Amino acid sequence: MKKLMMFLLLVIPASAQTEEKVILDVLVKSAADWSRGDLDAFLTCYEMSPETTFVGQQVTHGTEDLRARYLKAYPDAAHMGKTTFSELKVRPLTSGLAIVTGRFALERKPEFGGGAHGIFTLVMRKGPGGWRIIHDHTSVLP
Repeated sequence: MKKLMMFLLLVIPASAQTEEKVILDVLVKSAADWSRGDLDAFLTCYEMSPETTFVGQQVTHGTEDLRARYLKAYPDAAHMGKTTFSELKVRPLTSGLAIVTGRFALERKPEFGGGAHGIFTLVMRKGPGGWRIIHDHTSVLP
């Protein structure tokens, strides 16, 4: 992750660097929250709104439904496992909107679902609480 951050600092204009670093910091924190088994802290990376959308095998609308979806699939820290993000790329769209693409890897014991990996696209919006995910399209790869 440090190499990614250094690369971004070298190739991105200073004004964009700050916003992109803030966005990446939100995602790094969310991975750490997940890996600690703290679902509620993890969910703070999403905008608390009935409009927040998650697209996976099904489409989920609203933060409360998203929380219920996560709780059903990951009822405890052992089922949550440890996650890492890689190949994160932030693409600013406007001063308050950005798209982030990346990969995730989930490590957990076989009896709790085993490992998984995949790709994601996030739409993030800057609001009063900072940068938050408003749309998450995550695909688990075979």
